[in-house]
Amino acid sequence: MKSYISITAAALLGTAQSSQHWAINPEQFDRFRIAQIEVPQVQDFAHSFKFDNSGSYNDINLENNEQTHHKKRSKRSHGNNFATDASIKNTGNDNKFTITENGKLYVQGGFGTYLPEYRLYDDLRVEDFASSFKFDNGGSLNKIAITNSDAPKHKKKSSGSMFGENFNFKNSGDGNAISFSNGDSSDGTETDFSKNFKFTNSGKKNNIDITNKGGQFAKDFGLDNKGGDNNIAITNYGEQFANGANIKNSGSQNKIGIINKGDEFSKGFNLDNKGSKNSIGIKNEGDQFSKTFSETNSGSKNKIGVVNRGEQFTNNFKMNNKGSDNSIGLNNYGDKFSKTLDMTNSGAKNSIGINNRAGDLTNNLNFNNKGSDNFIRLRNKGDQYAKNINMINSASRNDIGLENNLNVQQYPYYYTVAPYYYPY
Repeated sequence: MKSYISITAAALLGTAQSSQHWAINPEQFDRFRIAQIEVPQVQDFAHSFKFDNSGSYNDINLENNEQTHHKKRSKRSHGNNFATDASIKNTGNDNKFTITENGKLYVQGGFGTYLPEYRLYDDLRVEDFASSFKFDNGGSLNKIAITNSDAPKHKKKSSGSMFGENFNFKNSGDGNAISFSNGDSSDGTETDFSKNFKFTNSGKKNNIDITNKGGQFAKDFGLDNKGGDNNIAITNYGEQFANGANIKNSGSQNKIGIINKGDEFSKGFNLDNKGSKNSIGIKNEGDQFSKTFSETNSGSKNKIGVVNRGEQFTNNFKMNNKGSDNSIGLNNYGDKFSKTLDMTNSGAKNSIGINNRAGDLTNNLNFNNKGSDNFIRLRNKGDQYAKNINMINSASRNDIGLENNLNVQQYPYYYTVAPYYYPY
């Protein structure tokens, strides 16, 4: 029999109302400021919250529903955390977890029509779901959705909150559907999900979806996948997904898709792949994917595609391939792929294609090949491939070609094309 468990911290913060209605001129504001009513914050649902579930077929709903009302003569009002420290452990199967930070700010009214708007809103905010949030899932076939949906309506002084300042999620189970979502671009929210986000997966056949529609998903984003047969999708629609993004994969037969549709995915991006038989696709449809981009591959039989359809993919692009039997494609359909592009290959039997199909590929291209039996093509069908090309080969039995204004459609197996490698 299925059970339903719901825990909600519903903080409705209002202000005391007076029967009088004042119309105060701006010059009188400081004199009447003492008449404002300060609304104290509500307390946490709990200082320390721990939930250990070993059962199955449960619906578990945890919500922090803050609704901060800022009305006339109110100086400040804000909600609070669900808990300062929240820890959840699940070893059960076929459960549904819904965890939501749902803070809303409502600004109501003012002091007549004279007072400038910005003088009203001194400190409006809702707090985090938890300062420190940990989730350890060892169960299988669970649906876990974690959402930060704060929606501040006044943009000058009011702000939403993060889901958790420090967020740590570990999954060792199989066949789970796990999603993390931040913000909603439709109402102009600019809240962050977390400062420090860490996700570690050692399970198999999981669907993992991470979506940012707010300001910044995390200042520091870390994802470490050790499992196999997983679908991992990371999508940015917001301003910036992360300040620094570090992704490690040592598992095999995973589909990993990373897409930027916002302003910038991250300032610094690092991808380290040691697994084999993975499909990894990275695509930019926004302004810029990252300022610096570094990818290292030491695995084999991977399909790796990097595509730019935006203005510029990155300032500095570095790729180091040490593995063998990989298909690697870099494709530019936008204005410019990168200012500098450095690629080093020491693996064997790889198919590597670097293709420019629109504006300029790069200012400076450095290609160093140390491996043998590779198929390498540098092709241009755009404006300019590179101002300066420096190519070094110290290995044997390679097929290397530099082609200008070639109809690349007759060689579809030279390059990878998104969204073929994207699970979503």
